[in-house]
Amino acid sequence: TQLWTKKEAYIKMTGTGLSVPPIKISVPLTDSHSILLDPFWISVCSLNIDESKMEYSEIALEDII
Repeated sequence: TQLWTKKEAYIKMTGTGLSVPPIKISVPLTDSHSILLDPFWISVCSLNIDESKMEYSEIALEDII
């Protein structure tokens, strides 16, 4: 879900792993740091985010592997 991907991005950014239970982490549901690539949510979390430089683009799985 979108909520979990936001929490996962935060956990990875802080490097705390699951030492802080995800239920204790609060994240906003409305912002521009998530995108739905149906059926998957992708979320980004950064301490120094410059939204003017943020760009999303779709690539095919075949282009990655």
